[in-house]
Amino acid sequence: MNNTYHFFPKNKVFWEYHGSLLAVMSLVQLILFLVVERYFLLNTVIQIAWLPLYTGAVLIFRYCYQLKSWHRFSMAKVIPLTLMISLLLAFVISLLLLAIVYPFFGAEFLGAEALAKENRSLVGKLAAFIFYNSVISLLFISTWAFIYIAVTTSRQVKESEMKSLRLENSLKEAKLASLTNQLNPHFLFNSLNNIRFMIYENAVHADEMITAFSEILRYSLASNKQDKIAIEQELTIIDRYIDIMRLQLDDRLDFQLHFSSSCQQCLIPPMTLQILVENAIKHGIENIKGKSKLSINITNKGELLLIEVCNPVASSVAIPTQGTGTGLKNIKQRLNLLYGELAQLSVTPLEYSFTVTLAIPMEKSS
Repeated sequence: MNNTYHFFPKNKVFWEYHGSLLAVMSLVQLILFLVVERYFLLNTVIQIAWLPLYTGAVLIFRYCYQLKSWHRFSMAKVIPLTLMISLLLAFVISLLLLAIVYPFFGAEFLGAEALAKENRSLVGKLAAFIFYNSVISLLFISTWAFIYIAVTTSRQVKESEMKSLRLENSLKEAKLASLTNQLNPHFLFNSLNNIRFMIYENAVHADEMITAFSEILRYSLASNKQDKIAIEQELTIIDRYIDIMRLQLDDRLDFQLHFSSSCQQCLIPPMTLQILVENAIKHGIENIKGKSKLSINITNKGELLLIEVCNPVASSVAIPTQGTGTGLKNIKQRLNLLYGELAQLSVTPLEYSFTVTLAIPMEKSS
């Protein structure tokens, strides 16, 4: 997934909160300077110079946090990293402040008279200046950083919860869409009618069809309880579905499965293949009078699991367009929620065939 990070936040709310923080800090510092009175002008210049340096420091931290994806680290790693970066930035700010004020106020606080009055050496006074400003900067930078981490983590938790809710709703929609396809009046009437005739001709076969029918319904009802399922389980249900459809289509259905052994334990979103097979039969093979081949090819390419479902279409039937149909929309939505841009669903409509290709990251059940 490609993310673009901006050094300067484009969020207006960020600048409103940050600006408010700087205003409060400046007001407090000004009051302290007035109370202390000594080096008032020097301290005021330092404060004015410190504000943009501090803003730059926290933006550097924010950029590093986003660019290096620190949100994926444990807090045991984030805390020392934050303190180290904050300390380094604080030290740099102190050196820059010294470089800014020395040409104008060097004689005032580093001259011989000032050193003698405070009974300090030049090195000691410089060290005290750098140490004091480093500590102050470290305190404010680290505080800002931990507040930013807390707010960002909270937002990510909420987004993750919303993503889970969207996924749950999508799975329910997919289940309902599959049930609608399986239990539409045409499908249900033909299946039960064929089973009724089969009872008189071949009771054993009829019993098998009823069992297959119940297994499909049971699987469909239970599928929304899992985000992913072993591909073997999905193929078992598809076999049962094909058995019923062969009976309804008077053996016009030629089903072929090419399944790579390396994909045996791979996981896929439940009902994905089932919906693709149903669509292939409903929109393709049912409209063809002769024997038709429905093929499923399951292979892997590197770290991707590739699934290809191909079926013929009658020349008189309008070729489905990409992204149409409840089934494909539900599959696309679930893939986006589960894998983001790592998964792809593409269709290849030709004059006499229609192919759906699904590519998802390979995950194997433990």
